[in-house]
Amino acid sequence: MAGVGVPGRFDGLAIAPAGSRTALIEFGPGAMEVSLLIATTDGVFHAIDSRSLPPVSAADVTAVGLAAIVAAVVEVLRVAGISSPSDLHGLYLSGEVAADPAVRQAFQPLCANQQLRYVTPQPVSVLPRPAVPSPRAQLAALPSTGSAAVPRLVWIIAAAVTALVVTVGAIGFFVTSGGDDHPRYPTAAVGKSGDFNYSAVDAGAGRLYVGNQQDRSVSVVDTANRTAVATIPLPDHPMGVAVDPTLHRLYVVGRGDGSSPSADKASLFIIDTGSNQIVRTLVTGRQSWGVAVDSASHRVYVVNLYGFETSTDVHRTNPNGASTLSVIDPQSQSIVASIDIGANAMNIAIDPGTRTAYIAAQHINSSNAIDTLVAVGLDTNRVIDSFGVGKDVNNTFDLAVDPTFHTVYVTGGDRVMVVDPATKSVVRAFDAKGYSSIALDPVAHTAYVTVFESSTKLLVLDTRTGSVTATIDCGKESVHGVGVDPQSHTVYVLAYDSVLFVPPPKS
Repeated sequence: MAGVGVPGRFDGLAIAPAGSRTALIEFGPGAMEVSLLIATTDGVFHAIDSRSLPPVSAADVTAVGLAAIVAAVVEVLRVAGISSPSDLHGLYLSGEVAADPAVRQAFQPLCANQQLRYVTPQPVSVLPRPAVPSPRAQLAALPSTGSAAVPRLVWIIAAAVTALVVTVGAIGFFVTSGGDDHPRYPTAAVGKSGDFNYSAVDAGAGRLYVGNQQDRSVSVVDTANRTAVATIPLPDHPMGVAVDPTLHRLYVVGRGDGSSPSADKASLFIIDTGSNQIVRTLVTGRQSWGVAVDSASHRVYVVNLYGFETSTDVHRTNPNGASTLSVIDPQSQSIVASIDIGANAMNIAIDPGTRTAYIAAQHINSSNAIDTLVAVGLDTNRVIDSFGVGKDVNNTFDLAVDPTFHTVYVTGGDRVMVVDPATKSVVRAFDAKGYSSIALDPVAHTAYVTVFESSTKLLVLDTRTGSVTATIDCGKESVHGVGVDPQSHTVYVLAYDSVLFVPPPKS
């Protein structure tokens, strides 16, 4: 293997399903190298991470020595995004030391899905990775069992090495201590959120704005110091959040009561980012959700699940009139248009290159069929098209636009669909259970997706190849949303009452 990200064939490695990950542990004379590979097709693997550890000799093959070696490998894989044995399709050992049955027995519990194998791969170059403490040093740093504050353990090294765990301490794939819910990433405390959370990034000002649904506020986070520096109180529960750095305006949607179309009105709060004060409040509709800013015209677009129509029979007179899109002029700070966009509208994303806004909504097309992605022309304030994103996808939730390829990433139906508006087709799809949030870094060609039913993780997608390149274990339950900084490429993971600062995966 020539280096990380370089494809290659490996003798003895079975063909694996595309997207699955395999660990390769090579016991060489100069180093023990741990590589995480992702399968493409026809037996070709890409190395997505590889790290060198101190070499292992026959003298290290003792009970304590093997426990330390396994712990060191577990830590490398954990950092690479593997949080449990089920995340691996296969585990392979190579080298003279790996031929020892005791070594294979020690590593067997790390391979839940496939039988552990001994192979002779092509030579692997030692990559210039940061030094990792020796196995014995890592062992010394592990907490011992029997303490009153026993850490929570995920991925306990059990089964064949149970005796080793008892002897040398707790070895886990994800180890926390003292109630720390995310030991690997810096965090900033913010207000309490709901099931889904929204944020906006002003990269130039170094500010992250996080909506706190339960607390009815917005937290202003200094991204350099990773601390909340202000809290903006709101009279309503915040939903969508967007920022216009040029005009120094923050736009926050107050959802209103969502119990029925005739419930309390929703609002758009216009906030001066210099003073963090609300300067204008506009009534936009009923139960509003997403908001977006057109960077060219600076107009603001708010998605309303219900428009101003209070009749529940609205579908009878106008099948696409239940949900509306409010268009706000930034100079007059007033609503200049209201566009009927269908029903069950949720979120919005803008493609500045094609001057198009895309909304996750149900729209009746000319064939009387239901589409689930609506396109609105920014220059005409009219619905210009609608798309279906799958026969079994009845509702869509969140979306993001890739301005480079002019494709739309849409979540819904337990999947992420990549839609090409030019051909009105789904060009690829990924599994993502539950209602998922998505953020896209167009410069890094990367999309990040929350997995609602596995709420501790993020999927990482390569927007150029359309492949899942990594899974980030955020180390905490109830991940409610995600944002990304287009300059630093830092990923902001929104948890219940905190923000995790996750560095971008290594390319």
